Amino acid sequence: MSESEQEAWATSLIELAQDLVAVGRGEVRVLVEFKPPGYGGKGEMDAVLIGIHPESGRDSYLPVELKRWTEALEEPGTGKYRVGYATPTKHPSQQIKPFCDFLVSEQGPLNGLRVELAGAVYLHNAHQDDVADLLNHKSTRTIKTVHFTGDRRESLRQLLTTQFSQASGETAVERLFERMGTKDNTPLIEMMMNNPLADVLFQPHGEDHVFTLRGIQLTAKNSILDAVGRAKKQGEKAVFIITGGAGTGKTAISIELLRDLEPSTPARLANGAEAFMATLKEHVGQTDRVLYEYLAYFNEFVHAQPDGLTLMVCDEAHRLREKSEDRFRRERRGTRPQVDELIDAAKVSVFLLDEKQSVRSNEVGTVSTIRRAAKERDIKAAEYDLRRQWRCGGSDSYIEWVHSLLGMNDSAPWKWMPDGMMHVQVADGPAELEQVILDEDRAGSTARIVAGYCWPWSKPRADGTLVPDVRIGEWARPWNVNGTHKEYANGAPPKNLWSVRRAGVHQIGCVYTAQGMEWDWCGVILGDDYVRRDGTWVAQRSGSRDAKVKARSNTRFEECVRNAYHVLLTRARRGVVLYSVDPTTQQFLNSMVPVFPIEGLRPPGT
Repeated sequence: MSESEQEAWATSLIELAQDLVAVGRGEVRVLVEFKPPGYGGKGEMDAVLIGIHPESGRDSYLPVELKRWTEALEEPGTGKYRVGYATPTKHPSQQIKPFCDFLVSEQGPLNGLRVELAGAVYLHNAHQDDVADLLNHKSTRTIKTVHFTGDRRESLRQLLTTQFSQASGETAVERLFERMGTKDNTPLIEMMMNNPLADVLFQPHGEDHVFTLRGIQLTAKNSILDAVGRAKKQGEKAVFIITGGAGTGKTAISIELLRDLEPSTPARLANGAEAFMATLKEHVGQTDRVLYEYLAYFNEFVHAQPDGLTLMVCDEAHRLREKSEDRFRRERRGTRPQVDELIDAAKVSVFLLDEKQSVRSNEVGTVSTIRRAAKERDIKAAEYDLRRQWRCGGSDSYIEWVHSLLGMNDSAPWKWMPDGMMHVQVADGPAELEQVILDEDRAGSTARIVAGYCWPWSKPRADGTLVPDVRIGEWARPWNVNGTHKEYANGAPPKNLWSVRRAGVHQIGCVYTAQGMEWDWCGVILGDDYVRRDGTWVAQRSGSRDAKVKARSNTRFEECVRNAYHVLLTRARRGVVLYSVDPTTQQFLNSMVPVFPIEGLRPPGT
């Protein structure tokens, strides 16, 4: 969509919002460019209005397609229309109907709920006579979709009053989001675990929750369990590679796999991330001792018995090292590729990874590396690609925007358009960013501030107080604790639990303590290691304080820095607040996140 088309589309949304306000329906919620998980139809719905029906009191949904057409002339015998494009297009009802059908289908988020559902096509630039062919078509009469033109705006407003009461639509949206897999969970004790993952860890096995496996997730899990069965009976080895971006359920698959094993099956869930594993161990240790015994680090299999395990699940496998290392324990220092140690340790090996999250030069976990190691053992790796993500409010638009913003794909950066699922804003300074995060924390949301590794990281003082190393002008805050003792001054948690202890909101995290975790809200401070210059990103070693990453021997410096910010920008479930210490980069961020004039488009509960 060109910038002029985007502005025209935004104008139509504004008009729709004005219509809602004009008839006293300002509490109706609007999801923009909405595409629910599992929907295989083409594109997103321009807007979905959600509220309460005035007569039945049920949740009420009105998907709306906004068409900028000024005319629509039917192509005889084709069922298509010329609307100014070179190629004739289908009747717009054929977009609305499958979308509505999906919402209430067995795979849809409204399955089993009693709701009020209708559809609307708003041709706001057209008059009745200009689109007579379209309005007179039989599909208009047989599909429950109402069509409006610019000269019938009052009729649209009348529909809004018959479809919605004046009551707030927030509860209805929460219900929809819960069904889609973006619900909240009540924090346990003082811990604020990565919420969707907490569902997997704490819900009774078999009970439906955020990460109930569906689609390709379920297919992959069942294929692995079948391989486990063959390994037990025939000793057959197998390797699985499961790729997926942030929030696609990789960890959920690994946990559900282990829970479905027979208790006597030798297995391990391995990971290379200290903070993430510490969080898992603390939580699982309270609730599931069997699962706790499965947990291990990648470097624990240097001297493992060949095929001593039936199943090895390697989560965050992009963090695999060239060789196992441990500066404190000699028995964990390997001489072979780490991937070889892991594959040889079990009959069935599963690697779950996202290559865009590799943030250090010695991290070599790639699909090609694992595939090659399997081939050397005459094993053809089975590969699965997880497409749908549940992080960032389930907003695919936000993920695509981040990839374009950071230069991770071929698309030029484009302006963020609020979609009702993720909130994005740029703060004028670190104090403003911090205030948003603290406000959300006080309101009961999980929230953290993270930053690029661009400041020194001091040890705590002798009295347990922290050094405010992250300095931006007069504003200064400490990093998460550089230590693993249980208590520090003012209740600051150790570094490996910074992401889940509530007191961690007062310290700044980096990629190593944030990776694998998520919160409702995340403030992201961009440092001098990644800046905009002459319309492109420039990675500056001089701006980095990460000794291993900025080392001259690291030929992947730019990739590591870019991937680190990709990790930081994809930790939030509801909203992200950005700020760059570099004035040129800050100006760029402001240009990419314009202030949008429609109120009420922040995600529910924010």
